[in-house]
Amino acid sequence: MAFLDCDRLDRFTFLDEVPLTKRINDIIDRNEMVDRGYCYSDKSKYYSDLNSRMKDREAIYRIDDSGKAMRAWRICPTLKANMGTYHNRVPLIRDIYGIRKLTPHNCLALGIPRQIRFPRYSGK
Repeated sequence: MAFLDCDRLDRFTFLDEVPLTKRINDIIDRNEMVDRGYCYSDKSKYYSDLNSRMKDREAIYRIDDSGKAMRAWRICPTLKANMGTYHNRVPLIRDIYGIRKLTPHNCLALGIPRQIRFPRYSGK
């Protein structure tokens, strides 16, 4: 953080720490059917490896540059503006239907307080 004005710097204070009270499954409904375009089919070149590695239904995964989901996150990893540009940028979850990418609505829900409501993504 940078300040051009030293008086503003002297007056600045960080907000109080907010304890984490929600879990990923409180925010993402893994029983909800989403547009199948977000899902990995068993014909995907990544599916077999993802299926063998993604065992934790409480976690979020991210594919590394080698195409493997190497880490199970208990909190959401950083959501980046370029997430949709490469296969390894969008975090993945295992839901009751299989393995899928987070939807735009999931990303909004993870990054913005729950009191704010967004319309469902229609997939169009």
